Amino acid sequence: MFPQVYEERDEINLAGLISRLNAEFAGSFVQVHPHKRPIELVELIDDEIDHFHHLDGVVISADVGTTTQLVEGDDIFYVRHFRPYAPDAVLKSDDVGGLEENDRVVPVFLFSKDLRLDDLVVGRYVVGMTKPNSCGHCSLFYEQVLVLSFCGNGETRANLTFSGERIPSNGFSLCGDDILLVQSVFSLLKRAYGTDGFEFLGREVNSNKYYLGRSAGFDVGYDVAFNDYILRFGNYLREQLAVHKERIISAAEHC
Repeated sequence: MFPQVYEERDEINLAGLISRLNAEFAGSFVQVHPHKRPIELVELIDDEIDHFHHLDGVVISADVGTTTQLVEGDDIFYVRHFRPYAPDAVLKSDDVGGLEENDRVVPVFLFSKDLRLDDLVVGRYVVGMTKPNSCGHCSLFYEQVLVLSFCGNGETRANLTFSGERIPSNGFSLCGDDILLVQSVFSLLKRAYGTDGFEFLGREVNSNKYYLGRSAGFDVGYDVAFNDYILRFGNYLREQLAVHKERIISAAEHC
């Protein structure tokens, strides 16, 4: 179990986007304390961080419950149903579980995108939604957002959970409205933080440029901001980032 699972991290001010979500969906999303996350989210987050940490090209394990993967470019969509108290249990396609805590079957819909510098993965967005069970008319949902990066102060750059209520149109599992909400949060991430590794790091360099300038009392150039960024935050990717310096700075200039 990775300790980041129980941490609430938000280096990139992801929480600031939630007010925009509330306005867009006329909802009331409430931030959930990490220690109040349901067991299914703890299992899911740990699985996601583990695969990113080991850079094995996998987002979530395929052998948990029933998991289906769809790929569209660099975006990957997952649908999963599993038992939180027996995640390795094999489920039948029509198994919706029961209302008892130990008998629950939980639905998950998840979007993921790797942030690349050509073939080098530098980060990953993961947005997922779960409901307490696939059985009955359940309006409560949990939305989990992870922003992972090999640059910066630790791999988990953002780890936030929100909860809310939506009346399901079909009464079971996850419906089209739920999936649209996950997709909207995912799209918001890409607009705010970049659609690839160059844009993501370009925004990071821009942020570093701003804080360096504020500290120094005068504006600093992109070259200085980039060099300082990879020195302090490039971690073991410093040499690889240096190879892509011109393209990252170009992305920073156009962010």
